[in-house]
Amino acid sequence: MYRIYPKRSEPFGNFTAPIVASVLILHLLFKVGEITIKAILQHPLVKQLKARHQSAAIARAIWELKRKRMIIAKKNAKTFQLTKKGSRKALFASVCLSQRIKIKPASWDQTWRVVIFDIPEKQRSDRNYLRDVLKGLGFFKLQKSTWVTPYPIPDVLQDVLIEIGVLEHTRIMHVDEIDDDNDLRAHFEFPKFA
Repeated sequence: MYRIYPKRSEPFGNFTAPIVASVLILHLLFKVGEITIKAILQHPLVKQLKARHQSAAIARAIWELKRKRMIIAKKNAKTFQLTKKGSRKALFASVCLSQRIKIKPASWDQTWRVVIFDIPEKQRSDRNYLRDVLKGLGFFKLQKSTWVTPYPIPDVLQDVLIEIGVLEHTRIMHVDEIDDDNDLRAHFEFPKFA
């Protein structure tokens, strides 16, 4: 069973149903290429929306995504696919949703995963996009170009680095010790080290 947890109290936090539906649709389109309304409504994540909101949220999300030219309807108007403009948003939605779906390990393996990058100024928009992706994945910003997480790095991050052309400017490290990591431990709700 999939689980999304932006807040502990509710599966979708305080996001509105159409926003959640938009993210789900973009995520599914990124994964499978094209999808029908019926397939969207049968997906386990959509079923987490309150029953009275499911159909209306999906309809509103499809309308918004079409209006913003992120998806297009095929001939039968019941099958949708991404546009070029929607592809980047779909990648971001998929990365963030993949992180929300994952189950956190029961115990921490005492290894920090650190992503550092030095992306040239001419690729500023790619650099900002990478920061947004890292935020969406739940990384902690140690410095502007240094991000940390205690959890295994999802495979999709490698896809993002390749897709936006910054792989050669990025390094991923697995670190056993960071001096004075109490701020990191507090952020990820781990016991502080004395």
